[in-house]
Amino acid sequence: MEVDDNVVVQHLVMRIWEEWFQDEKVGMGELKLFHSSSGIPINPRDTLYSRVHDYETHGQLTKPGYTDLISGLITCARTEFQLVLHIKSGGQRREVHSDERAHLTAVKNARDAPSPSSVAGDVETFMAEQEIHPIYNGRPNNLCSSPIAIYSDAFAVLRDTLSDLTTTPAPNRTQVVTIANLLLSATKIYDSDWDRGYALLPHVERLLDVHFDRHVKVATTKETYKANGFARQQLADPSFTERGAYVYIEVKNELGLGGDGGLQGALTLLKHISQDPYERIRNASCCPCIVISIAGPYICFFGAVLVDGFISQQFTDYIYLGGDPFMNERIIHVAKVFDAVRNATGSLRDYYDHLLPSRMRNRERLLPSPTYGLHRPTLPLTFIERFHYQGRQTDNHRRSLFRGKFGDEIVLVKFCQTYNERAHRELAHSNLAPQLHFCSKIRGGIMMVVMGFVEGRDAHYQFKNQKLPADIMDDVKSAIHRLHEMGLVFGDLRRPNIMIVPKDLDAASAGGNGIAGVGEKGAISGFRAMLVDFDWAGEHDQATYPALLNYTGEIDWADGVKPAAVMKKQHDLDMIGKLNPKSFAR
Repeated sequence: MEVDDNVVVQHLVMRIWEEWFQDEKVGMGELKLFHSSSGIPINPRDTLYSRVHDYETHGQLTKPGYTDLISGLITCARTEFQLVLHIKSGGQRREVHSDERAHLTAVKNARDAPSPSSVAGDVETFMAEQEIHPIYNGRPNNLCSSPIAIYSDAFAVLRDTLSDLTTTPAPNRTQVVTIANLLLSATKIYDSDWDRGYALLPHVERLLDVHFDRHVKVATTKETYKANGFARQQLADPSFTERGAYVYIEVKNELGLGGDGGLQGALTLLKHISQDPYERIRNASCCPCIVISIAGPYICFFGAVLVDGFISQQFTDYIYLGGDPFMNERIIHVAKVFDAVRNATGSLRDYYDHLLPSRMRNRERLLPSPTYGLHRPTLPLTFIERFHYQGRQTDNHRRSLFRGKFGDEIVLVKFCQTYNERAHRELAHSNLAPQLHFCSKIRGGIMMVVMGFVEGRDAHYQFKNQKLPADIMDDVKSAIHRLHEMGLVFGDLRRPNIMIVPKDLDAASAGGNGIAGVGEKGAISGFRAMLVDFDWAGEHDQATYPALLNYTGEIDWADGVKPAAVMKKQHDLDMIGKLNPKSFAR
């Protein structure tokens, strides 16, 4: 394999990965490149491996910066190695990929965690468990994760349908009558959880066209729990006896008694799917399942997946099932909700019906499988791994960023609620933003953005505690000026949203370890700036800042930048002045 010596180190790593390791399902992040300043003689070849190992053992190998040029590293003769590629796991014992490690950790955490009822019924236990064995259910907010709709078409369609029930056809007479009976049963007062479940579950089964296995025993190495009810489906391999759980229901006699039913339902599902009998299903799928919580005359619908973490998200609020003197409208509304959920449960049942259990782990199960609407990418898009920000580990799940491949190009794929395509495209035309390949809303109410994967580091890390050089500031000012000419405000002009990239890097070949590269910075004059993250960008004097904008004092915002405040061009200009605090060295 040949590469030009004027490319950066990460380009070489990417070429090596594509040439020899991509088909072997070795993650690009598993490849590490090291540099020997003195060179390592190639001959005699039979001792080469041991000599390289000795260099490593004695600390004579150093890791070059991913944005360093290869020409600055190679000074040895053709008979010597000066760059050494290392795969930590080597041979058949390959290093487990970071996404897979996170998945296995989630499974182990579930096995080690206390009983679901003890967590759901005690606030102190719940708080402790979210530190020790966390699940991604948004409690607290830093434990939010990617929308589950990007992993399952059933969830994507369900989210879309529930977002606007006015377009849903009117329920038929049978559905209306069954809902009416459910509401009448829900308003009654029962002696116990079991009595309420015994009365309500038959109605739910008819409405969703499912059958619940009641009081299922979940056996762990520590103890055995009883689960309220599972709807399960035989997999495509009839010899495999474990069935895929596609609905779980948790019943509490009254709201507020016996703990949080939604939390307990999610944790009970997780306990069940983390046990050994479920391993071959975990290896083949993200274990998508709908969780239903009934508490007194209230019902709530959730969805859950097990990927590089266990994610549980609500599809609805708790819906009140009784007590209204005028019930017809409520009955019709609840019937439409149940019809949407019934379609989703049918899709999940079909999913498991066609699923083959696997002894080998399929990495694709941990990665997004977006459901497209009217528009789809023009080239094949495959996902490689979740993108991990350097120094921002707590943001990795919440930000929903993934490394992927668009045709033959390494790309960054972002899932978000809003995105200003016009702003991004305008700056990309002038190399002031990464190349934009695709930007469209997909099913589930989610924006999917596919952009070139930029080699470099953000300004916060590239120039940590230093002032940004003049050429970088000129690029930033130029980008903001272009947006303002279009009547747009960028909105979130902070150092983490400014990428520092080599000036001679061809944008079309962007790829590699990307936005959070780990190398030492090169000469200041050798870099330029790009803006990233156009989630907030919007019309001057019309768009507003996010309601959950971080206003705790951690960020030095310009005057007027507040949660839900109207965005103004002056805010961008004032934020430019805050990029170089007086306390930073030149």
